[in-house]
Amino acid sequence: MAAPGASTKTGSAACAPFLALLLVLLVTGRAWCDLCRGSVGPMESRRLRAGARAEPERPKRGRRQVHASASRTRPSLKQVLRGVVRETGTTPVVQLVWEVEGQRKLSPFCGRLKAEQMKIARLQEGDEVQVRVIPGGEQLTLQLLDAPTQGRGALQRAPHSRRYPELDWPPKEGRKDDWNWMDAEPLPYCLCGIAAQHLRSEVTHVEATKATLRFFWEPTGSRDSDDLQLELSPIAATLPAEELWAYLNLTTRPPCSELLQPGQFLSVQLKDPGASADLQVALSPLQPMRPQPALSSAGSYATLVWRQHLGRARVFDAHQVAFQETPEQVATRMVAKFGQLKSWRLQSSSAFATAAFAVASASMTGARQDLVILGTMPRAERLSLLALLIAQHLDQKLLWPQERVLLLGPFARERLRSLYRSAEGDELARQHLSRVRHRTIAGSCRYVLQKFAHMGDTLTRSISLVVLEGLPSAPGVQRELNDVLRALPERRWGPTLLWHRDPHDFGPTEQPPMVQALLQAPARLRTASALHGAEQRMILVPDSLSVAAQLVAQHLAQRNSVTVFADTKLFILGELKKLVQNLEEDLAAGRLLLFNNEDWNSSSLSDVMIHALAPPSPAAYCDRLASCRKLAITLIDFKMVDGVERLNSAWLDFVSDAHELLRGDDARRLRAMRRLERHGYTKMSESFQEDFQSQEDESLGRRNQPSTPQSGSPSSLSFVWPPPLQ
Repeated sequence: MAAPGASTKTGSAACAPFLALLLVLLVTGRAWCDLCRGSVGPMESRRLRAGARAEPERPKRGRRQVHASASRTRPSLKQVLRGVVRETGTTPVVQLVWEVEGQRKLSPFCGRLKAEQMKIARLQEGDEVQVRVIPGGEQLTLQLLDAPTQGRGALQRAPHSRRYPELDWPPKEGRKDDWNWMDAEPLPYCLCGIAAQHLRSEVTHVEATKATLRFFWEPTGSRDSDDLQLELSPIAATLPAEELWAYLNLTTRPPCSELLQPGQFLSVQLKDPGASADLQVALSPLQPMRPQPALSSAGSYATLVWRQHLGRARVFDAHQVAFQETPEQVATRMVAKFGQLKSWRLQSSSAFATAAFAVASASMTGARQDLVILGTMPRAERLSLLALLIAQHLDQKLLWPQERVLLLGPFARERLRSLYRSAEGDELARQHLSRVRHRTIAGSCRYVLQKFAHMGDTLTRSISLVVLEGLPSAPGVQRELNDVLRALPERRWGPTLLWHRDPHDFGPTEQPPMVQALLQAPARLRTASALHGAEQRMILVPDSLSVAAQLVAQHLAQRNSVTVFADTKLFILGELKKLVQNLEEDLAAGRLLLFNNEDWNSSSLSDVMIHALAPPSPAAYCDRLASCRKLAITLIDFKMVDGVERLNSAWLDFVSDAHELLRGDDARRLRAMRRLERHGYTKMSESFQEDFQSQEDESLGRRNQPSTPQSGSPSSLSFVWPPPLQ
């Protein structure tokens, strides 16, 4: 019989393997029931899935590495900041100082000092202190340093001015002059290939009810058709007159021979054959645009008749084809085609508008010459002239409806709308202005870029004329103009019309890169104001007569002849006697001329012209500039009323047109004064209407009662009403 201890050991030894297996199963997460079923438990499933997408183990990073990486991405909080005490108390407020381009200035950041009574008690408003930022909390908390610390403040600010890189202006001369076929492609050679949706064709025969055309196909199997010399295929098609009328949106039914001519290129789409045996086509939405080669200038050989017609205006480098007709013939044709000049707001500059119309006309070869208009023009007249030249461009017979004009100018859309409304009563002018409004992309460069981005290259490829109202001077606007030109296709878009105030920006030989990107061999028209190229300045002064007397004395001392426009000659002569020693000699020799708005002699000529009196109109001011050789100064009066600058009402019409001559703070001041004057004028108008209505009501009540007007009664008062705003 075995001993009790031996049986116990034997049982323990027998259970030991079972207990070890159970322990292994519990550690590995495999339950006994799962083992019996032969399935995998949830713990094992997660481990298997994790093992299938296991990533390589990343190397561990020690504490020193983490600290070094954090120090590279974030500045140290121990850097010293400078500030100025703004408020004292238990938690003083400190306004931090930053450095801008090497100069210390107050920043908009303010923080509160941490409560340390012994240090805070010594602070006063305006003291300069050195602090550090304490991170955390809901507000900026600062720690006051005991003693000044050497070193530079950590807070700095980048320069405010934006710096633009130098722009690249590809010259217009380098653009292609070939046909712009839009989306049309030729047929594959011998019809071995895929026919495009829009096909290239040429009109071969025209009848009253239809036109016959033949398709182009590729001379080789290449699909790169832009560089190929295409040839006509033997495949012909018929274009019915109804398709042409519908495409051109015509209300009349002219024969095809008046709309098409043999040799004309068309982009067409194939129609379903139906019951007809002939191959019929319809016009594509985008028609091909002809090449736009630039005309070579013919020098400044205007005929004597045209020079007499222009007066003091000048024309240079225009092609001789512009002067084949007399001024009277051009003016008659212009009025008969586009309406009366007063409907275009050009009655005061009709001679110059006639010359611009003649130069911008299409030549016999169909090419157009670039045109530059230089000199000061009234704002309304220069847009009207550009609109007339746009209407002339859109009136060409071979111009298809998809072609668009690009007009870059301030508030161009609104001003075109105003011009259209002012032509009420002249249906011919309104018809052309309506076409100009609907087929012109008008606005600033930024607005045009948004249009390009919205409509895609279909719009950019349809531009056939570019018109600019002035060259931009701001770097940001120059960059936007550069983006507009780069968005246009590499082909030449056609002619360019440009108005620019300063004639000195266009030399006779070398031109700036921006000008070369817009123009090639342009004709130049100088208004009478740009006859001598005088510089123009506008100055805001509280007393124009006193300032004018000082300027006259200064320029007479420099041996310049001076013309002064002033309404009070005796006052300015009294001031000049104090400043000019030989005043009588200067007056007798004609070096000093004094005029008002009524007695000005247009044949006079001087080096300097000073306006201490508002011109009667912007057109009269431009005409006076033809008598100035060097410098034209305009002194605009303003006065202080209750601490506010108020513009003299006589200058309101003039500055509304010529405010572009001011820049910077003076321009902002003038805009504020103009708004204030118009607001005051409106209030006065409303007040006058109320007073007039009350007086009329009173007069109606007393109509049948005889009364004798007494002094001071409403019936004996005379109202002085200011002239209406233009």
